[in-house]
Amino acid sequence: MKGTSFMKNENVIVVLAAGGNPTGIIFVENAGGREEYASFAKEYMGSRPDVEQFGFIEGTSHFQMSGGEFCGNAARAAALLISQKTGKTAGSFTMSGFDGTVNYLVLHPDTVTCTFTDLPISSKPVMVEGKEATLVDLGGIVHVVLPESEKFRDDKEYYTTYHRKVTSELNLGSRAAVGVVWQSLGENDSVSIDPVVWVRDIDSFFYETACGSGTLAVLVASQKTNVDIVQPTGQTIHSEKLSGTSYLLRSTMGIT
Repeated sequence: MKGTSFMKNENVIVVLAAGGNPTGIIFVENAGGREEYASFAKEYMGSRPDVEQFGFIEGTSHFQMSGGEFCGNAARAAALLISQKTGKTAGSFTMSGFDGTVNYLVLHPDTVTCTFTDLPISSKPVMVEGKEATLVDLGGIVHVVLPESEKFRDDKEYYTTYHRKVTSELNLGSRAAVGVVWQSLGENDSVSIDPVVWVRDIDSFFYETACGSGTLAVLVASQKTNVDIVQPTGQTIHSEKLSGTSYLLRSTMGIT
């Protein structure tokens, strides 16, 4: 990639979570080039429209998203790559948009669990289009979880306009990342989601094929302790509230 001298010879690895949410990741030696992260990500994603987000593993101890946001799926993608590089199936690292520690466990070659210790999630009811929704703030990203009665429409003009309207009405435009999550309740208390996410610094906007932070947001909005949530790919991400302010995500992961 031009204009990114400290990374131009690095290989980009694309990792999928629950069959979707393609995340581009590269290893860098340290944090010395963070000012280039956003421009690198925008250029790369412009050439690979299938990649929905981008992050940088600094050494093997810190993971930085290109927009400085928090991302649950990208955290597990980073965990998989760190595990492969270090040879350790369990370990920890820090990441952007989150002041705590990410503890990971690679259960099988394709299954990764991340526990987010001291993740200060808060939630409150908000009104969206005359209906009560839930605003879930994860610090490095904020999600608006819509009631089950608000049906998702797979039409880009519709969900783009809707997302921008919600972001404006709730004064969320200054946040690092904003998601709007449509949830659908199925048989046997199953939950499916349709997440649309905007990242401010790289101005990316996707109807995501899977969303870890959106999954956590739906868990919090449900006030349950654990929920298996079906992603747009049809695969599932397991979410769980542990003791205190610790949360867990687990799903299959794959490298394309």
